[in-house]
Amino acid sequence: VDLDRRVHGRRLHLVADAAGRLAAEAESYGFRVLGRMARCVESAGRAKDLQAVTDLLPELATAVERHRISMGS
Repeated sequence: VDLDRRVHGRRLHLVADAAGRLAAEAESYGFRVLGRMARCVESAGRAKDLQAVTDLLPELATAVERHRISMGS
């Protein structure tokens, strides 16, 4: 059980790092909504809140896809 917690904690840290990079990039292009969503995922990951990350990731993926489509990529 301890090992499971450490593995999940490490993965959440990686999710938080990736979400932080995405947020910074989005913010640098003025995509405030996408940046805020990514910051929420980053915060949840840093708090090791697996349920919040699980709930927020689909919304973040949808926001990324919307931006991708709107940019014509």
